[in-house]
Amino acid sequence: FKKIVDGYEGWDFCQIQLNYIDTNYQAGVEGLKYAAQKGLGVAIMEPLLGGRLATPPKDIAEALAGKNPVQAALDFLWDMPEVGVVLSGMSNLEQLKQNIEFAEASSVGKLSEEERGIMAKAKQIYDAKALVPCTRCAYCMPCPAGLNIPSLINKYNNTAIYDFEEVKKNYMDAEVKADA
Repeated sequence: FKKIVDGYEGWDFCQIQLNYIDTNYQAGVEGLKYAAQKGLGVAIMEPLLGGRLATPPKDIAEALAGKNPVQAALDFLWDMPEVGVVLSGMSNLEQLKQNIEFAEASSVGKLSEEERGIMAKAKQIYDAKALVPCTRCAYCMPCPAGLNIPSLINKYNNTAIYDFEEVKKNYMDAEVKADA
């Protein structure tokens, strides 16, 4: 990431993937700070990790200490002065209204040390459950064997997070399975 940023003097901004789980993935927080130091505006994608942070499993929801999981994830980013804009996908009007509400309540430095600790604890729990680090970016697609690789990895990772029988049924419903 640094090589790209340093490779051209005309950059105005960059877009990176960042959320409270992927703090050390790709550019990560270090890249965020580096880009900002170089005067680039920074747009953040995947703030909810493809929606996974919006509906966390029970133990992670409990670690968030009652805070709305979407707001917690977005606040984590908006808390950092280097973040220029957060690109959050929304599927319906209710999600749009919720994101506007959260944005209006956000500010740099809003999180207390205790709240940052809560986010770090939630990350620890997620990290312990991540069997295969995959963001479902689909760069591995198309697969010559017809596999939906991101979907299969997600189903596998879900075995460590959610009810195993439910996940197993979901896998069995896949048109092409990993053994292909």
